[in-house]
Amino acid sequence: MGTLRQEILQSQQTRSDLLKWKLGLVGAIGAVGLGLAGSQVSTHADLVLCAVPLVCVYVDFLCRHLSLRILVIGMFFRTATVSGATDTERGEWATLRVYERYAENARDMHARKTSRLQVRVGGSAFALEDWAVTGSTLVVSAALLIYGTLVRAGSSPDHVPVGWAFIASGVLGLGATIVAQALYRGKREGVKNLPNETSS
Repeated sequence: MGTLRQEILQSQQTRSDLLKWKLGLVGAIGAVGLGLAGSQVSTHADLVLCAVPLVCVYVDFLCRHLSLRILVIGMFFRTATVSGATDTERGEWATLRVYERYAENARDMHARKTSRLQVRVGGSAFALEDWAVTGSTLVVSAALLIYGTLVRAGSSPDHVPVGWAFIASGVLGLGATIVAQALYRGKREGVKNLPNETSS
């Protein structure tokens, strides 16, 4: 049980580190691309910006994988039965089970009624990090798409293919983010519906 709790903590720490790396990588690639854009070193050095959505999507997939790993361990704590454990271990297991059930309710908050109002809660208590993961990639991809449209409208003949490269990268980032979110939701629902065949 202690090993699984440690794995959850390590997965959460790794996910936080990945988000920091995402921010750093986007900043570094952006600085290189925009810093060299006006120099005489290379024409269209800003094409390096086309890598930004791909880097973001890669980090997003890794973060989603870690989220699913944490969810699987939580589901195990919530559904597994304990046999041959000491009273102390059974007490710890019972506490974990109660917490995981509570956390699952926090992940799937529904509309709640008060005496006078229907309050729409919806979503998850843990959704802010998910929004940061998905939203940042969507914003970066959309910005690159807009940047490509502006570049394509330039006066030089080679601006058109360069602009299309930016547009393609932005569209790829948007599409991959939507696919990643759909896959994550599907797998999350699959984990929640796993049969209870565990025993320990």
